[in-house]
This record gives sequence, C-alpha cells and structure tokens, in this order.
Amino acid sequence: MDNRWKQSLAALSLAAVLASGTVAPALVYADGAPAAAATEEVLNPLPPIGSVSIGGNSTIEVSRVVLSPVEDGNVATFTLTVHNKGATELQFIDYWVRLHGPGGTQFPVGLIPEDKLKNRIPAYSSVDFRFSARVGKDTKLTDLSFNLIRWDFTVPNFERQLGSVKVPDNYNLYTPVGKKRMAIFNNEPVKTGIKRIAVSKNDTDYMPTIYFEMENSGTRAAKLPEMQFSLRTSEGLEYPLTASGLEKDMLLNPRVVKEVPLTGTLPVSVGETGWQLVVTHTSEVGDGLTVRIPVASFQLPQATTEDVSLGQDYEFSTPAGTYTAELESLKRLPWEDEDLLTGRIIIKNKGKTSLPVPNLAGYFKLDDAVDVEARVVRTDKILSLRPGQEVAVQYISKVPYTYDFSEIKLYMQESREGAKEGETPSAQKVDLLQFVHNSDMMIVPAVGSGQPQSINDVGRQAQYAVKEIHTYAGKTGDVLVTLLEVENKEKRFTELSKLVAHFVSPEGTVLPTEISEVKSKVGPNGKVLLHVSGIIPEGLKANDLQLFIGQGVIENRLVEQDEAADAYVQPLAFALPYEHTEPQMDLKDIKMYPYTVSLSNIGTTLNFNSGEVKLSFDYLFEKDLMVLTNTENHKVVFELVDKSGTTSFSQEFGLGSEDTPEQGEGTSNLQLGSHSLSITKNDPELVYRLDSLNDFTLNVYYQIQPGQRKLLASREFEWFKLHD
Repeated sequence: MDNRWKQSLAALSLAAVLASGTVAPALVYADGAPAAAATEEVLNPLPPIGSVSIGGNSTIEVSRVVLSPVEDGNVATFTLTVHNKGATELQFIDYWVRLHGPGGTQFPVGLIPEDKLKNRIPAYSSVDFRFSARVGKDTKLTDLSFNLIRWDFTVPNFERQLGSVKVPDNYNLYTPVGKKRMAIFNNEPVKTGIKRIAVSKNDTDYMPTIYFEMENSGTRAAKLPEMQFSLRTSEGLEYPLTASGLEKDMLLNPRVVKEVPLTGTLPVSVGETGWQLVVTHTSEVGDGLTVRIPVASFQLPQATTEDVSLGQDYEFSTPAGTYTAELESLKRLPWEDEDLLTGRIIIKNKGKTSLPVPNLAGYFKLDDAVDVEARVVRTDKILSLRPGQEVAVQYISKVPYTYDFSEIKLYMQESREGAKEGETPSAQKVDLLQFVHNSDMMIVPAVGSGQPQSINDVGRQAQYAVKEIHTYAGKTGDVLVTLLEVENKEKRFTELSKLVAHFVSPEGTVLPTEISEVKSKVGPNGKVLLHVSGIIPEGLKANDLQLFIGQGVIENRLVEQDEAADAYVQPLAFALPYEHTEPQMDLKDIKMYPYTVSLSNIGTTLNFNSGEVKLSFDYLFEKDLMVLTNTENHKVVFELVDKSGTTSFSQEFGLGSEDTPEQGEGTSNLQLGSHSLSITKNDPELVYRLDSLNDFTLNVYYQIQPGQRKLLASREFEWFKLHD
C-alpha cells in the first residue's frame, strides 16, 4: 500500500471529486440536507436510569453512567443528583451509594476530587455528585446496579436501604441523528450537537469532516474542559479525530455558538454504516487515576453518494482552521517533448478570522495506476488569508506527450512538520481533498480572434489579447510574428509576469517561439506589446494555428527576469486573426502597431556634377504612448525602385521614441513627431539614363531581422516632381 495513505490520523477533510458526467463519490447526509436544517430537539445530559425517594418529595437520581477503559480494566463513572424539594437544607454526608456488579460483586466507589468539598443541598435546589469506581475488564454497563443508603446508627450495619437502581438492558448513551444533547461544563448547561458532516473517500481511506457545535445555554461563561473526539465504527473500532479552533481553558460565553471542525481518517475496510461520534473529557477520579469521561455521543447519519463537479466549493480543515477549496481548472498542456499536467485550485477563507495559507503538496494519479508527484506554485502575492479573501495555487507535473490516460485524480495534501515515534523529523503529507477529472475535459479552449482573456491573480492582474499577425518569408520557413498585447489591471506600477508561448497546430504539433521581453514596470491600465515569433514549417498555415501562453515558472515559483522557465501555469489559448497580406496603396497612416507613419512632400533630385540622386520626404511618426514594447533590431525600410529597373536604393531606420535624440539628416532612427528625411545614392551613370526615367515606386517595409521583411505600403511617383 502506498505510504502516503498511512499518514497521521490527525488528518483531514472533505473530498471534492470532479468530472463531467462520471465522478468519484463524496459522502453526505442520506437525505441530502445539512444537519443545520434538522428540527432542533435537545435531550438532557446522558440519560438518567432511575431514582429513589429520600423522604418527602426529595429524590436521589442516578445518571450519566459510563464505562471508560483504562490499562488494567474499566472505570465506571456516574452522577448522583440530589433533588431537594423541601423547605430545609439537606446534607449529602447523610447518604451514600453501593455499586454492585455481576453476581453481587461490590466495587468501592469514591467522589471525584472536584466534588469532594460539596455537601450542602439548599432547599428547593439540585446538586450533582460525581463518582468513580474501578470495575472488571469484562464488566458491562448492564451488569451495574446502585444501592442508595442513608446512614442510620439505629439499624444494624448503620445503613438504611433507600432503594436500588439497575442499568436497564436498553440503556443507550448515543444521541439520535438530528438531535442535540445538553452537557454540563463548569456547572453551566451547554447544548452540543452535529451541525453538518461531509465524508470523502480515496483508494484506501475515508476522510470525514464533522462539524461539532456547542452553545452556552446558561447565564455565565462556561469553562470548556479539554475534550477528546473519536469516531467509533459499528464494530466498536475507535479512530481519533483532530479538533480545530479549541484552546485550553477556553471560555464559552452565554448564547455564544462555537463550531469545531473534526477531521480524521479511517480505512475503507471498516465500512460506512453505523458510525458514532464520541466526545469525552479528561478528568482525575482519585488515586492518581485519570480517565476519559464521555460528554456526549452522537449517532452519525448514514452516508450516501452525491456527484460533484468542477467549479464548486468544498470545505477542508487543518489544525489552523477551516478553508474552502475550488478546483478551477485541470489541464494537459504542451511543453517541448513532454506534456504538463496543471491544476489550479482556489483556496478561500469564509470564516471570521484570518488564516495562514496552508503549506500544500500533492500528486496526480492516472487511471488509478500511476502516481505522478506534483509541485505547488503560488502566483498570488498574499501573506495570509483575511476573512473573505482567496489565494490561487497551481499543481504541476510532467508526463511523456505520448502517454494516454482516461481518468486523472488530483490529491491535495498539506505538508506538516513532525515525525512518528522513532522516525527522523520530516514533513508529513496529510490528505485534504481528492479531485477526479476526465482526460477529455482537459483541453484549453481558445477564444476567437481579438477577444481578450484575463489572469486575475492578486498582485498580477492582467488582460491579454492578440492584436494582429505578420508573416515574414525566410529561407527554411516563414517566420510568424504575433503581436500580443498585455494590459496591467493592477492599481500600481507592476512588473508583468514573464510568459512562455507556443504555436500549436490542429494536429497537435507544437512549435517553439521567442518573445521580445519588456523589462520595465507598467503603470495602471498601461499596455505592453510583445512580439511572439516562431518559424512555421512549409505546409502549415498561420491562420490554422493557435497561440498558447502561460506564466513561466521554475521550481515552485514564477520566473524572474533572465531566468529560463521549466514549465508554465495559467494557460490561455488564442485563435490567430486573419493576416492582411496586401500592402496599402498610399503612404498615409501606415500602421505598424503601436506606431503609425505618414509620408508627404515626396520628391527626387539629381546633382549633375556629382551624380548623387536624392529621395526626400516629410514624415509624421506617431506612437501610442500607453503601450510599451521592445522593438530592438526592428527597422522601417524605405526603398526606391525605378519602374524601368535601371536604378534602386533603400535605407533602414530604427524605431525611435520621444527620448531618442534627433540626429538630423541621415539619422538612423525615425523620430516621434514631424520631421524631414532624405535618402541618397551616388550614381554618376544616372545622368545618361534620364530619358528612361519616368516613374518610380516608393515601398515601405517592416523588418524584424536582416532578410526578413514585410511590405506594408507602396505607391508610384514621377521622377523629379514634388508629390503630396
């Protein structure tokens, strides 16, 4: 058996199981209703078994009879309640009790130390006196009988028999399903009950979460004893439960309700029927003996199965408190020569106090056969979970891209420091939740052309959209460049997440890409334009591809600048838009997002002495200043080609900005704003070909690398004339 299922019994909770159509079961109330909806009926403290008269209307009642196991047998504890209905005070020193077992065996009894100083029972009042006695290990509750006596020195043995009470055969300590039980803490009545219950099941264990509730019905604060909780099966096997949110010597004020999540594990071999919750507290009963005395016991409802699905909330508990988890997505993603398995879980705090972010771990199980360890990545910038706050965690594993499976389970665990006796201290992994999903549902849906998608991690909120695509012819394949716009949705300047991207064909072919990074921080609502480029083999069409992007991670965190990612999370897929391949036929508003250039006053001149031919024009170069981009090595190319083919020349210009100093004529960068520009070529022979010069074409290209350019605009002009 896998060791991960043999972890501490102080574990966990409600399991969520997810899929579309077929799911694994989570266990809930048989009627489907939460316990809170049950009609509230409150029973008295552990039931009385009988009473005897002590004169007048006064009685001594025997109640709360229980057996508690100790090392060499059992300890019986019980309560005598003296009900004084008279007008004068009674003294308990005048009375006593004899405890008898099978065959008339007598067991010595003694008052519990806390009650030894009690004696007075005022008129018209009742007082409890608690007793304990060692009994045989084979003694049963129904073997016990209680003989009540009054000390009387006028009769033999000085004992006047008042009456006897025997534990009936039908004596039942358990509270029925849907009812509550009154308990007495620090002489104050406290209503106890089960508010709700959820049970999950994995391959080897049940993982119950029982929500135990206490309400002080008295008039003063009740000091809660140190309580223990266990789950008893129909075979009488007991499994400890861990309580969250109980502190030593905690006070429960009048009318205050305290909910205590109880979690644990027990093997599936015990079955799921006949479970009981046993609540006890530790008490000294004298002679240095400490026993666990029952506070209340509850019959748990029969559990049945309920289908659950993706996107729903499920509670789980840790020693720190109770959380809610939602499996937001479970995806299989391309990654080089492998595939990534990624699960995104939202952890929420729906309570009233802040909680730490759990130290989570986990793994994937494929077709109930193969376990794949997962690493946990946190992308939100959160230190703790305030009430109403949530945090996202990502689970990542890698599998061969050729590996097929039909069902996938994600096991969410918590790493807890500690070790069992005799072991080296280490982190123990305790199961919290189990999610089940169908492999057919693990695709990443692509949005249509131009539609945005968002990542909403706290501190990294951003919106992504594909603006346009451009194809640049190359020797071994075309270079496809996708313009990806990222908008900062945070309220502060933020360094956007470093991305990983792929082009994916309809057949599943994965093509690597490069991204032109922008390293500066982006202001609120500011935008970054990323150039995502990759080589497209011959035969693939750009418009058939999808762009996959995600936040790059390394180990268990997001990558920093200049680090290489080894996986990615938060996958988004985009259908690529239609590419405009035909150049525009004028030179106004030539778009090269986020830039625009317009040409005017275009003309050519020839110096007959030197043979220098010059192309001159004015240009208006504009940029969307809210958009940051990295256009290093990108050029705008102006090319003059004579229609007769007798001459041609061109010049490349970088993309400047408002911060780039203007360098005057012949500058290597275009400047933002309105400027004049001239391009020259020394061609002494041109003067002899003047009769062949009629028209020329001015072409404007966008170039990403030498030899890789795309024609954006083109227009014909007459030589040696000025054109608007």
